[in-house]
Amino acid sequence: MSLDPRTAHKDYAYSLDLDRSLFHGNWTTPSADPQNLKLHVARMEFVASRLRGETGMRGEQGLVGEAARVPRVSFSAALTYPQVDPGTVVFDKVLVNDGSYYDPYTGIFTAPYDGRYFISAILTGHKNEKVEAVLSKSNVAIARVDSAGYQPEGLEYKPMVENKPNTGSLGIFNIILPLKVGDTVCVDLVMGKLAHSDEPLTVFSATLLYEGAEE
Repeated sequence: MSLDPRTAHKDYAYSLDLDRSLFHGNWTTPSADPQNLKLHVARMEFVASRLRGETGMRGEQGLVGEAARVPRVSFSAALTYPQVDPGTVVFDKVLVNDGSYYDPYTGIFTAPYDGRYFISAILTGHKNEKVEAVLSKSNVAIARVDSAGYQPEGLEYKPMVENKPNTGSLGIFNIILPLKVGDTVCVDLVMGKLAHSDEPLTVFSATLLYEGAEE
């Protein structure tokens, strides 16, 4: 509603009078007279509506911004050949390799961004023979699996007991790791024989959850 010059001075005078009544105590307290408070509120809303200018025209819509960049980083690879010797497992059959950051010739994944990554591996061994492996980050062991179960003695104390046949034949890694650009991740076989097949039995996977420097 536009301001009417014929009544503006009256509205302004009324607002001054209302200010005096509100801020100089010329009105009863709300607890004593609630109707008085409602009347003052109604008067204030009326004055504000009369003094408020008209809403301006809506401006033109701005240009559409660029879409947020979401890096596509993920891979999944399977083992299709016998792996019987200790060392880095080379998962040779690539199922997914977004960004090509996994090398199927070395079995190593290299992080292209700082961030949090979900790493997973399923290691299927031969029956009656245990599988032991470690997940390595930049040549440092981060996690270990032993399909025979945990034994506190370790290989160096009871090697003969450790080498006895065992029905366990499955090891699994599921872990979230903070990685920096250039960090590498791989699976190293310590002991056992990994099952291989055109239908994936032994699989290594990773994906970037979100970017962000390690705190």
